[in-house]
Amino acid sequence: MTSNQVDVAFDCPIPIPDQSNIETEYSDDFTRNKIAPIVAGSYAKTNEEILGCLNNHFDGPVIYKTYTVPCPGINDTCFGYIAIAEEEKMIFLAFRGSSITQYLLENVQFITFTKVPYPPGGKILDYWSDAFFTIWNSGLSNDLASLLPQYQSQDFKLWITGHSLGGVLAALSAQYVINNQIYPQNLVKFISFGEPRIGDEVFAQIFDNVVPYKYRVINRHDPIPHQPYRLPGQTGNDSFWHHHYEVWYPQDMCLNANFTICSRAEDPNCSNSAGANVDPTIKDHAYYFGVSITTWYQDGCNISDTCHGKARIKKRIPQNDSPYPI
Repeated sequence: MTSNQVDVAFDCPIPIPDQSNIETEYSDDFTRNKIAPIVAGSYAKTNEEILGCLNNHFDGPVIYKTYTVPCPGINDTCFGYIAIAEEEKMIFLAFRGSSITQYLLENVQFITFTKVPYPPGGKILDYWSDAFFTIWNSGLSNDLASLLPQYQSQDFKLWITGHSLGGVLAALSAQYVINNQIYPQNLVKFISFGEPRIGDEVFAQIFDNVVPYKYRVINRHDPIPHQPYRLPGQTGNDSFWHHHYEVWYPQDMCLNANFTICSRAEDPNCSNSAGANVDPTIKDHAYYFGVSITTWYQDGCNISDTCHGKARIKKRIPQNDSPYPI
């Protein structure tokens, strides 16, 4: 049984964005057929493999640049890329999620609950802060400032996205792009898959105010969006908070699957209602829209791999050097 009691004003229900307006709606079709391949491309090993994903879903996409930096505190890398699809008037900024070794470190960080001040406001997990500023200051910020102005007058949309840790990096990038006036607020679109909580209540409030188009997609019992854990009795800035808007698929993510757009940041009627039944195998974190989001690039993000009407998942054995689905 879930409780609808609201202990913090920030968690009061707010209106869902107009779902009849193409500029504000969440589109399952668009997210399934455009955003998912962009995210899957972030797990590819080469530019050719990224384009193998994108070419199956866009007309003549080009990769502008890729970014690979050491992830703080561990012998692993954080990765992101910028690509452009001129026919669709879209620019993509996508970030890769965590490898298994990073996940182990991240869980230690979740247990310590160490937050650090975040310049736009509020506090965020220290590991998120370190990872973000490492890749943001690796040339990404300057490249965006150089690239984007030439597309602004043509109203190109900047789609910023990622899975898991990549969702965190995407969220922080969307906020920085708007805060630093690198690109207009109305042209920045943010969608994440399996994004963990990022920071405290102040951070979440400021993020919501700065980034108007924002959707966090969650598959069934994916455990990662429930981390860092919110300890009993923690409220306000003592705790970690999600920003809006959660999009929860409670059963599966096949074609025509039901989903709910949630009106609260920590909505007890959405994925939090499944919190006691999170998937310990993390399979629900690995598979989004019926494919292994971390290995789909191996087939060029072939649409025939996705499930249609029934859950039809193509099982794979992860390669030793490939990102594990976490």
